[in-house]
Amino acid sequence: MSRPKADMTDVRVLRSRRMLREAVLLLAAAQPVESVTVAEVTRTAGLNRTTFYHHASSPADALEQALVGDLDAMRRMLTENAADPSLPFDRVWEEIARDFLDWFGRYEDIFTTGLPDGRSPVLTRLLSRHFTASVVSLLDARPSLVPPGPAWDEPALTAYSRFLGFGIIGVLQTWLETTPPRDPDALARILLRVLPEWLARPARPPGPPGPHGPGHASAPAG
Repeated sequence: MSRPKADMTDVRVLRSRRMLREAVLLLAAAQPVESVTVAEVTRTAGLNRTTFYHHASSPADALEQALVGDLDAMRRMLTENAADPSLPFDRVWEEIARDFLDWFGRYEDIFTTGLPDGRSPVLTRLLSRHFTASVVSLLDARPSLVPPGPAWDEPALTAYSRFLGFGIIGVLQTWLETTPPRDPDALARILLRVLPEWLARPARPPGPPGPHGPGHASAPAG
């Protein structure tokens, strides 16, 4: 019995998406993806331009689509682990750092080509959005980690998150600029050491909301 037409269409779409993904990952490892042309992608993938534009608006967009799903999954896992009060913060951080570094290592050629000196803006944008959103999720799940003080509001939370996110990108860029072979364990140690003191210290149990926002207990009277 023949397959329904919709099923056949879905198979073709998935196959085209896979071929496009493989092609753009291959090309982005050799040169910054912003220098890659649609013609190069379609020729490598064996697809036509119409099919390409059905899936992506540019090679940079295709690369972002190829990478963002894994990052989103890691961020969901971080949020789940951070919300578990039985897990100490250092374990939560170590697990997500290990998962990220494993993923980063799989695409090291792409990041070596595009991340240093901001040669590929889409990679910097992709990682900055991921790290910023991840820190926001972490601090939402564990408000006790938020630095004490009066500035517990959305702009401050975004500032803390961007500060840490762009700092991590700087560490990654520096590591990629070193001569291979590179030591991923050394990178993991650096990422742990550069954490600001307010985040690296052991997490306090969440206290009742105080005058400075969630997780900050009111000052004792007297």
